[in-house]
Parts: sequence; C-alpha cells; structure tokens
Amino acid sequence: MDNLSKPVEIHGFLTEKIGTITGQNNRSFSSKYLHFHFPDLFYIYDSRAVSALSKFKISLKDLIIKNENVDKEYAQFSYKCSHLQKMIFENTAILLSIRELDNLLLRV
Repeated sequence: MDNLSKPVEIHGFLTEKIGTITGQNNRSFSSKYLHFHFPDLFYIYDSRAVSALSKFKISLKDLIIKNENVDKEYAQFSYKCSHLQKMIFENTAILLSIRELDNLLLRV
C-alpha cells in the first residue's frame, strides 16, 4: 500500500489538468487512460468497480492521506483495492494483478 502514493498523485494531477480543460470530473477517464499505459500501477475506477468494492466492507479508518494534490476518492478506492488484493493473497496464496482484480470486481 505504500507504493500507491505516486500513482495516486499522478492520477490526481491528470484528473485536475483534464478537468481544467473540460470543466468536468474525469476521475474514471484518468484511471482508464493511466491503466492502459501502466496496467501494473493504476486501478480502473468506474461505477461498477466502486459498487463491487463496497460489498467487501473494507475499512480505511487508519488511512491518512497527507498529499492535498490527490483525488481523495480515487486514493481511497486505490487503497481499498490494494487491501483487497492483500486479503485475497493471505487467504488463497493467489496474487492477483491489478487487471485480474478489475476483472474480479466486474463479475461481483
């Protein structure tokens, strides 16, 4: 989970820049664009993934986001995804890639 700070920061930067141009929140687009170019670093954020992830009841009570330049919603989503990957690995010894986790969330 410590390795998420830079991808979350990059996602926030891109989302802000695209939002400045379009006047819209582009959280989902930014995550898909970054995942396409760096599939091992960025989780895909969309309504289906958010809905599926909410069913796992992952608590972020200890999560402190220090960087103000990030999209906090995407940051929380990424940390929850990372935590879910860790839980799956601890219970099954299967280490899912980010893409595999995305496919799993689409099926939930």
